[in-house]
Amino acid sequence: MTLEHSRAARLAARASGRNESELERRLSDTSVTVSVDPNLPGGLDAARILVETLRRQPLQLHLDEAGLPEQWVAETGMACAAIDDSRPLVVGRANGLAVHIGVEERASLRVIPDGYGARLRRTGGLRQSRAANGLGAMFTAALAAAELFKDAAEVLPTRQVRQQRLDFCPVTLSGDLESAPELASTTLEVGLVGVGAVGTATARILGTLPLTGRVLLIDPEQYALENLGTYSLGTRIDAETGRSKVALATDALENFNAVPFAGRVEDALGLIDSGQLPWPRVVLSGLDSVAARHATQSLWPDELIDAASGDTALGIHEARDGGACMMCFFPLRADGASALTRLVDATHLTPAQLADGDRLLAEEDLDDLDEEHRELLRPHIGIAVCGLAKAIDLTVGGDDRYLPSVPFVSQQAASLGVGRLVARLLGVEALPNLVQYDALLGPQTLTALNVPPVAACHSVTNREVIDAVRQTRRRLAAPA
Repeated sequence: MTLEHSRAARLAARASGRNESELERRLSDTSVTVSVDPNLPGGLDAARILVETLRRQPLQLHLDEAGLPEQWVAETGMACAAIDDSRPLVVGRANGLAVHIGVEERASLRVIPDGYGARLRRTGGLRQSRAANGLGAMFTAALAAAELFKDAAEVLPTRQVRQQRLDFCPVTLSGDLESAPELASTTLEVGLVGVGAVGTATARILGTLPLTGRVLLIDPEQYALENLGTYSLGTRIDAETGRSKVALATDALENFNAVPFAGRVEDALGLIDSGQLPWPRVVLSGLDSVAARHATQSLWPDELIDAASGDTALGIHEARDGGACMMCFFPLRADGASALTRLVDATHLTPAQLADGDRLLAEEDLDDLDEEHRELLRPHIGIAVCGLAKAIDLTVGGDDRYLPSVPFVSQQAASLGVGRLVARLLGVEALPNLVQYDALLGPQTLTALNVPPVAACHSVTNREVIDAVRQTRRRLAAPA
């Protein structure tokens, strides 16, 4: 069974302006060397995620073993072979691209996990302010993989920001990596709906944090060959045997009492209301359609954090009691409005300004806008309109297309989702309920909005019924 790389090639082709076959050949001919300081807290965890993520792409992958424990090197090699045994991990350095996880200048690109976040440098000093956790390790690996992808695919300058210096925390949504306190051991009643590209990354992060309790896993599908190149969990054998996706997540969540349900969320609702499945107070989701998001909202948890990715765009939508729900974020559209019309509505730019996807958004484009829309668009000045369109399209709900992402995009979306969960567990309140950015532009360009509930939405007009449903489900929920 051969690992399928069409999605990576397709994304690279769109971002570079070349054809897919040319890009797949270019990626296949690119050598990448990963090195890591084994004494850096969280360094080996980030390196393991990064190496596995890169192995899911058509690259020639090398590991600089200098200073590394022999057992760790062997286990990492076996993990790569389990993903794609036709492209083994080569021990030793190679000419080509390189990344070092550590503060020493052993490669032109350096990254380190720091607390919940990551620091990236191409030049200048680098230091770790505190030990990293699993969220920081995942986010660091995803940022590093994104930078390597930009170089390997020769992404057009108008479609990317080549990061020189970046500090970012997915909990605080800022460059402040020190203010969010350490997370104490916490018991949760949580749900994970959708164990796909985003969901597998979410499960992998949750399994490393000091969290326990019960987790309800919902996904009707089985792991398949096409998932090997896009997910953060799963092996060739899982694809050959058609293993259920909820089983993959169960393995990653050893710290939880997992309740896997290999079915649709619509089918889980009745089982929850009859007490046969637990009701999760908090739900994390990674879904690819408006209908699935609406169905998940019908669980009516106290909090629903929807992490989304498509092509290179990613973000989160947070539905809390009394605020906007998934029906507010993703309203069903009966007007048949085109994507361009919806972008005009969302940005207040003119159709002429948005029509040329290669044109760079300029400061003067914002002159006639109100302050709200200036703030929305200001982070995207200097970026091609096509990149802006992807980000805004994610906000307004798009046209319900499924645009598959490569792992580093979905991993950043999952990091934002888990980061929001951690923020709420830490008692952080003043946070936007919608966050988005383009993975090729970076989190420093993020758009953050507070979307109000829609007055005519079901969650507003049927508030008393929804409150009664929540109360009933709380009574039925047995202790973990």
